[in-house]
Amino acid sequence: MKSERVLIVAGAIFSFACAVNFSWAQEAEIPPVQYPVLPAQSADANGFVPEGWLIDTRSEGDLNKDGLADLLLVLRDNDPTNVLKNDSFGPPELNTNPRMIAVAFAGGEGKPYLLVLQNHTLIPRHEQSTLDDAFDNTTAPTIARGAFSISLGLFANAGGWDMSNATLTFRYQNGRFELIGFEESTVRRNTGAMTTTSANFSTGKVRLDTGNIENDKTRTVWKTLPRKALLSIDEVGNGLDYYPLPQRPKGVDADPG
Repeated sequence: MKSERVLIVAGAIFSFACAVNFSWAQEAEIPPVQYPVLPAQSADANGFVPEGWLIDTRSEGDLNKDGLADLLLVLRDNDPTNVLKNDSFGPPELNTNPRMIAVAFAGGEGKPYLLVLQNHTLIPRHEQSTLDDAFDNTTAPTIARGAFSISLGLFANAGGWDMSNATLTFRYQNGRFELIGFEESTVRRNTGAMTTTSANFSTGKVRLDTGNIENDKTRTVWKTLPRKALLSIDEVGNGLDYYPLPQRPKGVDADPG
């Protein structure tokens, strides 16, 4: 009986949170944004930062296999009108300022960096007060073995049970940055069900692990992706929405025994 009461109370709180968030979403107007065009070249990282924007994170490493350290910047708008007052769940203010990813190849000694990528779709804009910001700017994207990886997280303080972290890896090939790897771990907080997806697009193989956080039992399934051209970073779109298979698998309930 006690457990039933707890579930009823939890359900009521959850429903109330959903209702409040829906009400706020109906009233809040997310300001529109015009994304500036970045300069084609610059002597340093600061030259790629548009007026009113700032460098959220900065990474350096060789991305075109010429032995020089290239630039990977996550830029963020710094417009105070995009910071909205929040009377609902979550923080008192919601910073909806959008981000852009910029990559510039090093030109060598005495030569400028050359812009090769400007993307504003992979990192979603923070528009819901009950969701954490998908991008953690305390951890810069990594550059390793000629590729860069960006991690995005999903966590709802109301309105949903799932929390997840996805890492997307891109390599410069065929004159563009193409998605070569995808890792995602998801946990459903009310049941403990968990799933892990690992996709290698160079081999066309996807590994799916499903289980529950309450035990060590894991079921592994391998799938083969259909042969097709790799997606560019622009074709991926919102990195939180992307998934390599038609649907995400569900974890399993905990073993009652």
